[in-house]
Amino acid sequence: MGQRGSFVAMSRRALVLFAAGALGVSLVGCSEGAPPTAVTGGAVPTESAPPSLLPIVVDSNVVDDTATLAPDTLFAGDPCTALAASDFTGVTFGGLGTGRLTDTQQPSDDVCTYVLKVGAKEMLVVVRARLAADFDQPAATDEETEVLSGIGNAARGVQHADSYEVFVQVDNGYFSVAAPDRGSARAMAKAAVKRALAG
Repeated sequence: MGQRGSFVAMSRRALVLFAAGALGVSLVGCSEGAPPTAVTGGAVPTESAPPSLLPIVVDSNVVDDTATLAPDTLFAGDPCTALAASDFTGVTFGGLGTGRLTDTQQPSDDVCTYVLKVGAKEMLVVVRARLAADFDQPAATDEETEVLSGIGNAARGVQHADSYEVFVQVDNGYFSVAAPDRGSARAMAKAAVKRALAG
């Protein structure tokens, strides 16, 4: 073949070995994985919460639980303190007998319903905080207002279809007591007057 042919064959063999060696290095490099790239621009911040498309609403109307009521607030802000269980035991309701308190319910901040057991019957007494306008005009157009004495600073009574309601003015506001009949409503209103300034 001669020296020239031998040189060419050796060159090809060297080229093949070089190519195989380079391929082997590339495969080893891929299998080991690339080293992590260093961050050179400072720390990358992490998100504190998952991102959301919803707007974030900040409630600026937070109730201040540390607020205190004025010392002269009617029934210390709780109409269910206007009457106690002992107030019902000496009063006759609806001509049936004395009452026994079984429950109190507060459907709103200014109303308390006292549930009584009178004999075998259930009766209600309702105490409600009122405004001056309610006291000035307590009756509906088809009802009559009766001026009452000996209850608070001033009192008025109204006979409704199914109850009698006494509207009372005291030093720190107005309230009403509705009961099954006139006698029990008056008695409950007198008892509530004693606690109007409690607190």
